[in-house]
Amino acid sequence: MQPVNSRPYWDGRFDAEWEALRGRDQSRFFASLAVAMWPAWLSQRQCAQAWTLCDWGCAMGDGTDELAQALGLPCTGVDFSDVAVRKAAQSYPASRFVADDWLQPGGGGDPPRWDIVFSSNTLEHFDDPWQVFAALSRRAGRFIVLLLPFEEPEHGRSPEHRYRFDRDTLQLCPTPEWVLCDATVSDLGPSPFWPGQQVLLTYGRCSELSAMGFVDADSRLSRIVAPDAQAIERQRAPDLAEALRQRDLASAKLGELLQAHHRLLAETVQAPARASGWRRWLGL
Repeated sequence: MQPVNSRPYWDGRFDAEWEALRGRDQSRFFASLAVAMWPAWLSQRQCAQAWTLCDWGCAMGDGTDELAQALGLPCTGVDFSDVAVRKAAQSYPASRFVADDWLQPGGGGDPPRWDIVFSSNTLEHFDDPWQVFAALSRRAGRFIVLLLPFEEPEHGRSPEHRYRFDRDTLQLCPTPEWVLCDATVSDLGPSPFWPGQQVLLTYGRCSELSAMGFVDADSRLSRIVAPDAQAIERQRAPDLAEALRQRDLASAKLGELLQAHHRLLAETVQAPARASGWRRWLGL
């Protein structure tokens, strides 16, 4: 059997079983989830300034197509599998797809830059995902957005997953030029594609965040680990403690709405005959 992160392994999967195992539906499902969790402050800026987006690890392009339609941005799909890119280009001729291995040292010369580099459920496949992050950062001009499994149970962990993302392993500053500026966790519950939590991490280039005057209030009131309000009260800052409490209440409400959204997506996947109905409900 070929190593999990090798091109022959993924060429084989895309050629033989990806569609039969509903990989196309999975890619679109995760892209829809990412859009639902996408930071509002980022959406406002990317649309106003007509930014570009790259979907790294695009597989057969279904998630790329979903992102382009939902976010309204020019979106390029990149994957190191020639098989996947060929099928993506056949399915979505209006989009651009590139077969390129970003993880090869020195490959491709001076790389192009996109304003946002997005990747869905890929970094967990690597022993050191932060080295992969560094490779992505060389192609991203402003932001890197990652959708990842979060706190994956050890007993049910996928054999393809080499790294577990949780509160102890997330890096706030993976490289000197990049910092985590937004994080949202959502529990998918009984989703047919991922029965558990996913986290959307938004990393910003420090110079970009400084230039736009990014402040804490710009983030979406969502935190992976909430500050200890009681400790703040002991420091005689009751107003701040109350503000944090209200923030956490708002974050909990957002989580409830997202869970309802995920349940609808799961029901739709299980009942393909109703697919057109849920897409109209989502406005897609």
